[in-house]
Amino acid sequence: MKKSVSLLCGCFIGLLVVVPSVRLLAMGITGFTDAFMSPNMGRILLNTLTISILSLLVGAVYLFTAYRTIGAFEDIRIRSVLVLLFTLPAIIPVNTYALALIKWLPIETLTQSSFLLQIIAAAEAGLRFSAVFVIGALFMKRNSRKAAVRPVLWFAGIWLLKIFMTDRAFLNDFSNPLTYQHLDTYSTASYRTGLMQGDFVGYASRYASGLLLQLVPAVAGCLLLAVLFRRRRQADNPSQQARIWAVWAAVPTALLLWILVTCGGGSLGLTGEMVGKSYVNGVVMAAITALLVVALGMLFAVAAAKMDVWGICLVAAVYFISDDLLGPYLTIKELGLINTLPGVILQSLHWIPTLAFIGIMILKEQYSVQKLMAAGVAGMGIAFAWFWGDGSAANVILSRREAYPISLLIRQMSSAASMEQPSLLLYILIPVIVAGAGIICGGIWYQKERKQS
Repeated sequence: MKKSVSLLCGCFIGLLVVVPSVRLLAMGITGFTDAFMSPNMGRILLNTLTISILSLLVGAVYLFTAYRTIGAFEDIRIRSVLVLLFTLPAIIPVNTYALALIKWLPIETLTQSSFLLQIIAAAEAGLRFSAVFVIGALFMKRNSRKAAVRPVLWFAGIWLLKIFMTDRAFLNDFSNPLTYQHLDTYSTASYRTGLMQGDFVGYASRYASGLLLQLVPAVAGCLLLAVLFRRRRQADNPSQQARIWAVWAAVPTALLLWILVTCGGGSLGLTGEMVGKSYVNGVVMAAITALLVVALGMLFAVAAAKMDVWGICLVAAVYFISDDLLGPYLTIKELGLINTLPGVILQSLHWIPTLAFIGIMILKEQYSVQKLMAAGVAGMGIAFAWFWGDGSAANVILSRREAYPISLLIRQMSSAASMEQPSLLLYILIPVIVAGAGIICGGIWYQKERKQS
């Protein structure tokens, strides 16, 4: 009975993401061969593979280092601080990376080196995505190489499921016609030539052909995740190298300081009615989206975990077929929710299976309601920070400036000379503070549950 209920619950949540994806797939199935006929397809695929493989390597090294560092400490307060530090790449708004890089490295210099651009793009994508998985280190029991390798393998399996669908947020913020030949990936080209031009059929065709390209690595990733889920925990020996590993916590801290020094100028006050309203819009959008996505993601994780390997396969299938660009298609084409808050929120439903994977990874070894709630609270802070800085999610849906969140306002600063200038320092610090509060509250909750048990 429990497995039947879990199956029904998991399928219901999965259908929220799968149904619009299937409709999008059906729209483009008849013309998906056109996407392969593009004269730039060879270069785009090479860029995609290069950036994705480099991202996987960067993310794996970063995640292993984070788990080794955090696991070296038993005190939950120290762990909470370290989790916050190591999740900074995901917490810092993505468009500030582009602003900082352009200030320190002139675009004329960058365009002369395609490999340098690709390394920067890969480092950003790998660090941001792997940093989300650092939350699992808050609930580690022991510290060892084996304990640190497991989340790296989870990350690798999930990355293989979407290796051709690299997150476009940073690439779209940073790229321009001078860098397209170096930075265009399969997803960025689809976004720029499809949805940004209002061509849903063209985008759907690229989406269908992308799933075909993605099929083999997706099967490999699914098999790896299934093996990891079935693997039983082995006894680990606690590490005594806490001081040595703690040095690595300085790396994300230095990243934050670099961002703050580079583009964090301005006062902490809100300047202008438009800017103040955009901060409020950003808080509302990020908070509601984080609550919805994390709640459904954790519920999906519980349902999938009770279905054993079949649950992993279900989450993998939902993750594989969903795409972060289906939101604009769904809200504009199907539901007519342009210029609305629900339209912006619906674009982020593709994060539900990602949160489910993280939840399964955390709950796999020891399930408890308290642990689930602690993970949800900590994840809520990180999710708020992620959606706070996601200006691309609202870029297609919102055309009324009074509805702009702060992330979209800052994203368009360079294209509107008369636009009121917001405080970048405040923009960067708000998600750090909220994420830190969520992580610390989740850690305290987990500590109380551990003492009681």
